[in-house]
Amino acid sequence: MKLSRTSTYALYALGYLAGSNPSGYTPVSLISQEFGLPPTHLAKIFQRLVRAGILSSSRGVSGGFALRKAPQDLSLLDVIEAVDGSVQDEVCLLENGCDDDSPCPLHAVWRKGQQALIDELRGKTVAELGEELVMHARRRQRARRRQALA
Repeated sequence: MKLSRTSTYALYALGYLAGSNPSGYTPVSLISQEFGLPPTHLAKIFQRLVRAGILSSSRGVSGGFALRKAPQDLSLLDVIEAVDGSVQDEVCLLENGCDDDSPCPLHAVWRKGQQALIDELRGKTVAELGEELVMHARRRQRARRRQALA
């Protein structure tokens, strides 16, 4: 299983919302600039997340997008499935016709690894991701300051 670019953008953006402005509206342009993401693509992703009930949107000068659900109640798996659909990958590593009834030699290993990843994504919240993004941004700022002083 590989995360799509769309789900990766969604995770970064929602982590940013959770870490920087969990209760207010944030314009797409601000998030786009923060991570260097294409604003039109990010806006389309956000519309999907609005339809999924994860975000709310507001028009106008102080508009933008905000988390509709509490970030601690939103798993990374919820976000990925909202933008990409189910993560249960039916594609086998060795054979196209492999399934539970007719497994290939790596079937059990693949399923175990896939389930471990799904469990990990289900156990990690957008709030936790937001905290990690804030800490990462602070480390980047400190490193930039040190470089500027050197």
